[in-house]
Amino acid sequence: MEDGSKQIESIPKDWEIVILGDESIADLIMGQSPPSSTYNDKGIGLPFLQGNAEFGETYPKSIFSCSQPIKIAEKNDILLSVRAPVGDINITHSKSCIGRGLAAIRPKNDKLNYLFLFYYLKFGSRIFESLSMGSTFKAIRKQEVEKFQIPLPPLPEQRRIAEILGTVDTAIQKVGGAIESTERLKKGLMQRLLTRGIVMGFMLDTNIFNHILNENMQINLPPEFNYYITHIQFDELNSTRIEERKSKLLKIFKEIDKEEILTESATVGISRVGKSKISDNELFEKLLFELQKLDKENGKKKRWENQKRDILIAETCIKNNLILITNDKNLRTLTIEYNGQAVNLEQFLKGDYKEFKDSEIGKIPEIWKVVRLGDISRIKYGLGQPPQTKNDGVPMIRATNINSGKIFEKDVLKIDITKIPTTREVFLKEGDIIVVNSGAYTGDIGLVTKKWEGSVAGYDLIVSSNRDKVEPRFLSNYLLSPQIQKICFMGLKTRSAQSHLNSNQLENISVALPPLPEQGRIAEILNAVDRKLELERRRKEKLERVKKGLMNELLTGRKRVKI
Repeated sequence: MEDGSKQIESIPKDWEIVILGDESIADLIMGQSPPSSTYNDKGIGLPFLQGNAEFGETYPKSIFSCSQPIKIAEKNDILLSVRAPVGDINITHSKSCIGRGLAAIRPKNDKLNYLFLFYYLKFGSRIFESLSMGSTFKAIRKQEVEKFQIPLPPLPEQRRIAEILGTVDTAIQKVGGAIESTERLKKGLMQRLLTRGIVMGFMLDTNIFNHILNENMQINLPPEFNYYITHIQFDELNSTRIEERKSKLLKIFKEIDKEEILTESATVGISRVGKSKISDNELFEKLLFELQKLDKENGKKKRWENQKRDILIAETCIKNNLILITNDKNLRTLTIEYNGQAVNLEQFLKGDYKEFKDSEIGKIPEIWKVVRLGDISRIKYGLGQPPQTKNDGVPMIRATNINSGKIFEKDVLKIDITKIPTTREVFLKEGDIIVVNSGAYTGDIGLVTKKWEGSVAGYDLIVSSNRDKVEPRFLSNYLLSPQIQKICFMGLKTRSAQSHLNSNQLENISVALPPLPEQGRIAEILNAVDRKLELERRRKEKLERVKKGLMNELLTGRKRVKI
């Protein structure tokens, strides 16, 4: 055990070395727990601080109050955790009752600045840990705290050091707040996007422009959405025979903020070169046949050229996961039957954009499907045997390299590729997902990026997505979502025995599956939030490194500050 009285090696000549037990420097109050009958959660009495469980980054937050306190800490006293874990430090922000897990250090203001003491004790907290006693439950006694040495610069220098470190702390707390806000944003987005989906955009049918003109409507489209047309809408409006009406329709058309996209098929006499895609027209022909049938059944007379134009618009909406706004009931019905989305203008103006249905995992959009993970991916085991390491070998990804969807390089093992059985399919491809299948991190995942392609999965499960059905980035976010983690993996983590996830359990996880374009857009939004989080965390880490360096220089006197 270290001797707390000999912890400081050297200081500037005009500094002193003092101990916390020096009553001219500070008063030391060891906590004492009051009778449990005096605890309450109604705010009666003083805030009651029992130990470091209530500690924050700088200030504690009490859960209970105490009506008959025995030991009291005053505002700006320094709190020291004297029971395991020993050495944590906070500052009291108001008069409080302290239990036996804490000690309060009350600096004499004419000798010792409380913020300087706070930062120095933070800096030397590991020494308290070394002074603690007990093999099972660590604790530190009053005499060890009293012998703890602190350097004592002149009071103005103490204040300046505390001011500099406080400025960095403020910046760290600001970034920390931004991280917390972004994490809450992501959690909310995951809950909404992975259960309710996203509006990819709206396609305005030609009849909508006519309706707006006929009803003399003032349309203000919600600015948060994207709006699309194809060349078909413009061509139909531009072919209006009455010039005055055509002029008004084109004016409405021009005033709406929209983007023109290619039609998904082309048909002779209607489609334009450079405005249409060349396809096998299979879906186009099916839709056209059904629309002609519907129009005939409902006694709706429409020229075949116009039916083709309608289908070019509807098909483009279906394949791009856009919501078609049309007052043509038959076209709406047909679009929805072929897994598209369509509403009339009245529904759109009311905000009724999507229809929902009940499913085994709750309400989901009507066009989504519920599938088994095993139906949209191939699941296999990793290497599952003790590897033979080799310095220049292939990386082997283990559970310790995986955290919240990402793979980290720290402590990655390199193994001899020649010792891997040729019968094992353990080499990773970009887009594969590693799922931790045992231990405390069961259910955590890592998405394989280009960097890790060709690496080997260790002892965990590999999910290889069928790219025609599911987008790997969407699937990784889905598996990380709070509801899936809770429903599918949390029970495994909390078992008393070693948790274990097998391939059958993973295959049978239900997945709420949107159309591919919507999957991609959801993944893009969540990944953008992830990138923002990554930048904020890196910034916080950089500031923490700056603070650590400043504490090492300023609190030891190696670097002096100007007063």
